[in-house]
Amino acid sequence: MKEVVSKPTIHSREFAGREDITTLLITAECKKIECKAFCDCPNLASVVIEDSNERISIEFDAFKGCKSLVMLETQRPVYFFCDVNIKRRIHYGKRKGT
Repeated sequence: MKEVVSKPTIHSREFAGREDITTLLITAECKKIECKAFCDCPNLASVVIEDSNERISIEFDAFKGCKSLVMLETQRPVYFFCDVNIKRRIHYGKRKGT
């Protein structure tokens, strides 16, 4: 299931443990993803953060336990409070075909 999140802050544990989320789209409105906001979402494989000139902050363990997570894609400036454990890649820049 694709989840679209459109709010300034995604709070700690707000989506934690959701097994139904496979793809996540975070809109340009979002400025902060708090710690453990998406922790233990075992089927979350892809996160796309919409373009914006404003920086987005991703706090400690925001995606901890997301064992299927293989991609985080954005063109926005990102401030990571920690390493994001992603199996394959973090892509910055234009998506292919856009």
